[in-house]
Amino acid sequence: MYNFSSSDYCFLCFGGFVNLLLRLGMCLVVLALASYTTSMFALIRHRRIVPNVRRFLVMGVALDLMATLCMILGSSHGPLTLHGCLGYSALLFMLVDMIWILRFESRSGREEQIPGKLLYISVAAYSWWVLAFLAGAMLAMRMPH
Repeated sequence: MYNFSSSDYCFLCFGGFVNLLLRLGMCLVVLALASYTTSMFALIRHRRIVPNVRRFLVMGVALDLMATLCMILGSSHGPLTLHGCLGYSALLFMLVDMIWILRFESRSGREEQIPGKLLYISVAAYSWWVLAFLAGAMLAMRMPH
């Protein structure tokens, strides 16, 4: 039986041991998912940049950036893995989408309906991000016990 001491940096997760930074990154990325999802539902529902779209999209990108940093620092595989590259591309897509949405809002205002192309790009960016999230979730479930 292993006795945990205060110098241990691991927690039990999915029946195995997971580095503290990876665990923090996993928690942050789940919060990013909730934030992105709230933002996308508000965008699709209102077809305008209502406060929840801006607030939750910016929060999602910030949480995702922190989660990505935690996962890079906590990974024993290095930053350039297939899942890492998929995640970086999804984060970049969401960041670019956020910039375009904020730029549209600053130029047109909140009352202006969002153009169909920008809505399509936002949904595509969100969908790509969700695929990267699900790929990470499947990898986490396959972690050794």
